[in-house]
Amino acid sequence: MLTSDAPGGSIVVGLVRATGGDRGAFELQWGAALRTAADDAGVPVWAVVAIGESRARVLEW
Repeated sequence: MLTSDAPGGSIVVGLVRATGGDRGAFELQWGAALRTAADDAGVPVWAVVAIGESRARVLEW
């Protein structure tokens, strides 16, 4: 999609769950897996954020 619709673009990944929004084991495991998959596919990741019901935090910038 980036190649055809947004050449040179990147993605932001949001890890969302009601009790999330901070750096926990769930977010760290998913963040690492998503980073590896994006790197393998050559997709630039601009940021990874954790989003919960009452808080949010940038995990990677």
